[in-house]
Amino acid sequence: MNDAPERSAVIYARVSSRKQVKEGGGIESQATRCRAYASSRGYEVVARLVDKMLDTDNAVVTAQIEKRLTALEEEKLLLTEKIENLGKPARGFDEMFEHALRFLASPYDIWKNGTFADRRNVLKLAFTGRLKYCRDKGLRTPETSLPFKVLGGFWDGEKAMARPTGFEPVAPRLGI
Repeated sequence: MNDAPERSAVIYARVSSRKQVKEGGGIESQATRCRAYASSRGYEVVARLVDKMLDTDNAVVTAQIEKRLTALEEEKLLLTEKIENLGKPARGFDEMFEHALRFLASPYDIWKNGTFADRRNVLKLAFTGRLKYCRDKGLRTPETSLPFKVLGGFWDGEKAMARPTGFEPVAPRLGI
């Protein structure tokens, strides 16, 4: 169950002149009005941003504010792009399924012919934990991951070639 609100909002309050503060447009009164507006529209306020900038002719202050606004715009674009790509898988199901089957068929081929990243993936997929090394005895036998345990279950027990008549006992009445 998701506890996050369905609709959330961020309050941005800013004072840019002394006159604005004197006329009752200070940060707190803006925040109060914004909270009331958000509440009336069904939004839950999750954060509050505050900017205090009184009239300035200072080029450095103006440049810093423009720099901050540019950074906020870039962050907004980045977050918008992340939201758009949130539900999309990096690769299609068919491609991932083929890759998984190729891995299960022969992890050694991927190890032998792959890049360093491929080799790391083979180790991560084949074993449940890190490979352990003992100074006296060398590498220890690692525990294999679930797919290999399941596949290993098929190969346990007696192995024999199938006879032309099959594995069932010969039934003399049927002439087999």
